[in-house]
Amino acid sequence: RFLELYFMHYEIGILKTCLRNVAGNREQQQDLSVFREFFDRHSRVCLENLEGCKSIGQFIEIMKESPYYGVLAALQDKGRALLPACENAMDMLYFKSMWRAKDKYLSKKEKRIIEQCFGTRMDMLNLQWIVRCKKYYRLSAAEIYAVIIPVSLHLTKADIRAMAEADTLEKVYGLIRASWYGRLEAVREGEGQRLEGLSREIIDRVYQVTSRREPYSIAALNSYLYFKEREIERIITTIERIRYGVAAT
Repeated sequence: RFLELYFMHYEIGILKTCLRNVAGNREQQQDLSVFREFFDRHSRVCLENLEGCKSIGQFIEIMKESPYYGVLAALQDKGRALLPACENAMDMLYFKSMWRAKDKYLSKKEKRIIEQCFGTRMDMLNLQWIVRCKKYYRLSAAEIYAVIIPVSLHLTKADIRAMAEADTLEKVYGLIRASWYGRLEAVREGEGQRLEGLSREIIDRVYQVTSRREPYSIAALNSYLYFKEREIERIITTIERIRYGVAAT
């Protein structure tokens, strides 16, 4: 069951790529045939239908037998089925599903491990979204609440409310330093870093620590999958830098 939920993360990544092509009126450039065997076994989404998808409405219709249909159809009914909203809705569904599943399918020790890893990831994503909303989009507090994940580990409701309602970006960073994460050495030493880089460093450490403490538990598999994904991300970034002639940073 854990692996099925983990697969959901990769499935959403593929669906997002297809959705972006649809929203941008582009042909599906991704070769979906390489995923067909795995999708046939573990997914309710028909890849053949996705290859010919031409609109967001058609994309949502293709999702009808999948767990994503409910949240996407709700957006469509409200006239809000735009690319960012659809991507955010699928991400929200994934994190909520994973958070609920840990209580239902995992032992007490396994549950604690997943809480530490996925809870930290959700906290970091929420911090990044709040900063982006303030820095680039100037969204209101109510609009920020709508895009952040409604589950947290070390961030309290009061922390999130204060950050969402903060007048300036400087106040948001001050509230981050005053939160539970402000006690971490990585945060104290990395105040000049971009939040994205600092978040990756914190999450990496959590996965490393949990796998070292519990090497014969679900932590080892969870950590392996996470760092394999990070490795693939670095390879893709390197290829893109070479392709577009961007210097390494």
